[in-house]
Amino acid sequence: ARARILLLGLSCASCVTAQKSDAAILREEMELMREQVLAQQKVLEEQDRQLAAMTAAEDALSRRLQTASSYVDTSTFTAKITALEATDFSYAGAMDSIWILLCGALVMFMHAGFAMLETGCCRAKNCQNVLMKNVVNVCVGTLGWWIFGWAFAYGGVYDSKGKLENTFIGTQQFLGIGFLEFKDGAINPFADAETSTSPALS
Repeated sequence: ARARILLLGLSCASCVTAQKSDAAILREEMELMREQVLAQQKVLEEQDRQLAAMTAAEDALSRRLQTASSYVDTSTFTAKITALEATDFSYAGAMDSIWILLCGALVMFMHAGFAMLETGCCRAKNCQNVLMKNVVNVCVGTLGWWIFGWAFAYGGVYDSKGKLENTFIGTQQFLGIGFLEFKDGAINPFADAETSTSPALS
């Protein structure tokens, strides 16, 4: 009987201990879940603050109706458009001039290359003669371009669309006439100093 009572007491004690350990585990799990819930609440609050800030920024940057102080009159608008067109024209003229200079430099280097090629293909006693002919070729070509080359290529007369009137060849500005303007004893490279550049630069 005593053994049975002792076994019963031990079993009851083990049951109590097991119940206490189960309650401790449940308590720890509940504490962990509470911490996770609090962390999620903080994240949600931070997201709400960020959303409110973004909404306020969008409202600040949203389109407003034009006020009387922000109106632009016709004269100011026309002046700005004219200034933009003039700037675009000046850029186009500069690019055209750079392109022509680059092509001219390439032609000069071509002459040097042909001089080397022709010198290498002839006897030594004829080298000076070949080089002289190449120099004369460059000089005559430069004079020819100044006398009538530019006039034929770009001289005009041009129509309202910027194309040659005869659709074939230019008939003005031979010998560089119209490139420069002599004013007050000085050479002015502008045909109209206030509005446009010389044909040599445009």
